[in-house]
Formats: sequence, C-alpha cells, structure tokens
Amino acid sequence: MPAITRMASLQKSCAAILPAIFKSCDVMNFEGGQLVLSMPNAALATKLKQQLPKLQERLVQDGWQVNAIRIKVQVGKNYVVPPTPRGS
Repeated sequence: MPAITRMASLQKSCAAILPAIFKSCDVMNFEGGQLVLSMPNAALATKLKQQLPKLQERLVQDGWQVNAIRIKVQVGKNYVVPPTPRGS
C-alpha cells in the first residue's frame, strides 16, 4: 500500500506544478530516481517536454529525488477535450 500512496502523492505534486493544459498527465512509474509520465498524444508530450526542467526542479525542492523524467505517449488512452461554449 505505501507504493500506491507514494504514487498518488507524486501525481498530486505534478498536478500542482504543471499548468492546467497537462491535467491528462499521469505518473506511470517512479523507480531509481527516474519518473515516467504518460500523455494522451504527441502534441501534448512535446509541450510537456518544455516544462520538464521546471517540473524536475520543483519536485526536487518538494523532496522528491527525481534525477530524470521520461514521457510516454499512450495513444489508446481515452482523453476527451470538453467542448468550449460558444457565445450566442
């Protein structure tokens, strides 16, 4: 059970650091200082790549021993962008 709690806590930390556009970012794995994140498509993964130095720095400041961050694109992951309301 501690591993699940640790992953949930790391997920919350990432969500608090990253902008709202990355709400579909999920922590897949964290072993040996290497954090693996999943994204639903390559476009978001590319944008997330630009945020990695800031994310890693903030996670280290928060006490996580993150030495490297990898991103995996999970194409089959269901992610629906809510429609934006149009003005009348």
